[in-house]
Amino acid sequence: MSREKTYRNLAEKEISTLKANGCVCDDWSRITVKDGFNPDSCINVTFSGDVKLGVFTRENSDISGIEIRSGIYNARIHS
Repeated sequence: MSREKTYRNLAEKEISTLKANGCVCDDWSRITVKDGFNPDSCINVTFSGDVKLGVFTRENSDISGIEIRSGIYNARIHS
């Protein structure tokens, strides 16, 4: 049994949500995701090149105990 992860292209609704969240990309067809990907986990991200995104489901707490949702925020991701 292969342990390789399967990725798929973004759905139009996911692209719309990413754009509404302030994300930009020159070619959305180069962004692939795992099933279960939630576009709300990416905010203000610039994507370029070939990018594979997983599923962000974990919550972490900072030193003060505040819960922080996992995801990508205010970043530039390239290939």
